[in-house]
Amino acid sequence: MSSDTIICIDRSLEIPYPEWVSKIIHPELEKTGLDAYDLSTAVSLWFYKKQKKSRISGMTVYNYLKERNMLKSCLGLQDALAVRTKGGAVFQEVFDNKEVYFFKSVVESCDDEGLHVPCLVMVCGRVALRWSWLDFNWSIKKSHSYFQVANGV
Repeated sequence: MSSDTIICIDRSLEIPYPEWVSKIIHPELEKTGLDAYDLSTAVSLWFYKKQKKSRISGMTVYNYLKERNMLKSCLGLQDALAVRTKGGAVFQEVFDNKEVYFFKSVVESCDDEGLHVPCLVMVCGRVALRWSWLDFNWSIKKSHSYFQVANGV
């Protein structure tokens, strides 16, 4: 276990959402999750199988996770912020430059543009936090990934 891949989160702290967020869709999940875990061993990537063959909307993936009660095992914005602080080298080592989504923290925007999910992606050697619109069609080629925590440190 490398100290570079250990994630520690104080889940009692308020989560800093952007100003444009009007509603947190699953507030009951926001403070849940492990306080410490190793990205290299406790986190596994999950890929929606139908996305391997065609473009799908993020809403399709979200509904799949929600209907199967899988959101509680996904990570959220607190996790995304902690992973981002580890930097590009750790992100590339663990996630192989894939876009990583944090479905526990789906939000609604104040301008009625629908639902958004936080995402980490590499941009110019840095880990960037973005918000992806769930109605957008996600490409096969971008190799979108999602992750779940198996167990903690």
